[in-house]
Amino acid sequence: MWIEADAPEAAPDTGAVRTGAGHPGWRREWLHWLIVFAAAFALYCWSTPRTVVFEDDGLFIMASWFNGIAHPPGYPLFTFIAHLATLIPVGSVAFRVHLTSGLFGALSAVVMYQVALTIFRHRVYAYTAALCLAVSREFWSQAVISEVYTLNVFILLLLVLFSLYQADAERPFSKRLFYGMALLYGLGLSNHWPLLILTSPAILLILWPVWRDVVKALPRAIPFLLLGLTPYLWLVIHSNMHPVISFYGSIKNWHQFWYMVSRQGYARTDVDVGANLQDKLYFAGFVLRQTAVQLGPFGVLFALAGFFRQWRVWKPSLCLALLFGFLGSTFILIGLLGFNYDILHQNVFRVYPVNAYAIMVLWVCLGIGYASGLIERAAGGRLAAANVNLFLAVLVIGTALLINIPYNYRAKDDLAGEYGHLILKSLKHNAVFFTSGDVDTFPLGYLHLVEGVRPDVTLYHGLGLIFDTRLVNPLTVDDKTRYQVLSDFIKKETRPIYYISGLPNLYGYDYYGPYSEVDKKLDPDEADVVIDSKIIDFYNRLLKSGKPYDPWERMVRSSMISDYCKIATQVNYNEGRKHTGELVRICRGYGPLLVLIDRLLQEKQPDRKLIGNLLQKAGRLRHRAQTTRDFITYDNLYGRFLLLQGRTHEALQHFRKAVRKWPDAENPGYRLIREHSPPPPG
Repeated sequence: MWIEADAPEAAPDTGAVRTGAGHPGWRREWLHWLIVFAAAFALYCWSTPRTVVFEDDGLFIMASWFNGIAHPPGYPLFTFIAHLATLIPVGSVAFRVHLTSGLFGALSAVVMYQVALTIFRHRVYAYTAALCLAVSREFWSQAVISEVYTLNVFILLLLVLFSLYQADAERPFSKRLFYGMALLYGLGLSNHWPLLILTSPAILLILWPVWRDVVKALPRAIPFLLLGLTPYLWLVIHSNMHPVISFYGSIKNWHQFWYMVSRQGYARTDVDVGANLQDKLYFAGFVLRQTAVQLGPFGVLFALAGFFRQWRVWKPSLCLALLFGFLGSTFILIGLLGFNYDILHQNVFRVYPVNAYAIMVLWVCLGIGYASGLIERAAGGRLAAANVNLFLAVLVIGTALLINIPYNYRAKDDLAGEYGHLILKSLKHNAVFFTSGDVDTFPLGYLHLVEGVRPDVTLYHGLGLIFDTRLVNPLTVDDKTRYQVLSDFIKKETRPIYYISGLPNLYGYDYYGPYSEVDKKLDPDEADVVIDSKIIDFYNRLLKSGKPYDPWERMVRSSMISDYCKIATQVNYNEGRKHTGELVRICRGYGPLLVLIDRLLQEKQPDRKLIGNLLQKAGRLRHRAQTTRDFITYDNLYGRFLLLQGRTHEALQHFRKAVRKWPDAENPGYRLIREHSPPPPG
């Protein structure tokens, strides 16, 4: 029993069933499991996108459809299960893979029901925990797109549930169940090993009362653990069968396998240049704010009450388990990562704490029980505790549902699909397109390879990733070799070549906005702006549309408007026009304003008053900078503006400030400091 016998807030056994492995209570709960599953899965079916969206969505859909290999560490368990789901002829392929995440989201809610029932021994709390998890903001967001996090939570909660059974003093330790847990843990490592390992202390602490039994059973459990890791063996074998989608291509040896699974290729992205302790503190505050919004205002209040109350109500081993389970994917992870605190990395980090949010709902339930007892005593016994519990549970779940619907109802989201169709359908016949980032690679890859849009086009990735059309294997060639191979390809290729960024600078280019086309008639760095009416119509519709709730779509929308701003300013000033009012209308937001200011500073006779006003406006929006590079661009632009006024000393202060914030070789501040610093004396 996990509730202390003398705890005044201990939940009564009214309506509860004592459950356990092999106990009849398992069979008595099946109807409640079905209710929880149906409610959660219906919610996810209703709110899931019908086509591809941004983030890693397109990559996981492609990897699932072709039974391929996603980005490191490969996620072979999820992609194989999702591949089976793609064979079910329901809706689009994207919809089927999205529902795979929804399936595991709903199953996670079912397991959470059983975990809460085991701890609280009361169905009201079990339903509350299950439905709170289902409607919590980030968990819901991952249950409606193709991502690995709901499967990760499902496996973690199963391990928690089985650990609770194993550590129950009223039940003998089961070696069979422990071997099953080892197998399950191996499967969890085959899905998302970093988050599972970070949350593993919670499992060990729950099992602490039976640690001697665990140690005795551990040697025979190792083969089951290794069996759970076999999806990685399939990953290696399948990579050498040349699937259509394989992140690095063929894996030939142990070094390449370890490079893939250990995520060594992400070493630079996990630790950013210039990140410091201040960034970690900002992320700590970010986690606290994100935790507070998962279940709305009532949810966070009850979670706080439950967190502090648990130390008087539950056994220390359970309290410590939940505490370390929460810390693993939040504050401990922050300590391991070296992210710059900017919008891009906030969006990357945002979903990592889903395990922590799953644990939080147990504190919410305990907080509801504590508040219910206070209300009952204050009412002098005139209110039944069961009715108060039910009212508070409905209050939390209902409030969270209403608050989180705008963020997670994505059935009509089509920005990524519209963007992908726009690009593919605007290319010349038999074109070559080099993708570069996630925003273009994944939606275009899905539409082209899965839905068959523009079969005459050939997609390549500039770094040799993802597609089986790779010109080089990124695991076996260095950047110099890759550059030479790409250069030779561009020189010999007679088909139209399009790209986003990153190609060798051999020729000039025609700039369309979302992409550029290699123009062999132009010298390097020469550019012509090409106006495509369909692209301009797309940008204008984007300007008129409201800002999306989804943080990734907001970020991508801002980048697209920056591209539109770049086209508009180039055309305006190349043709000698001065329609600054129209440019200001188009160049909304922090990023687009920087594009406009940069172009104005290049004029022979810059409008200082206009530039000063735009800098002030951009300064007020600086907190919306998507990356640290965007953030320091303001300082570099402001320094250039000061140079126009002959204020070199102040300008150098801004350039140095930019360099301190982002000490990267690509920072233009270094060049500006060299060019404008006074020569040394003597």
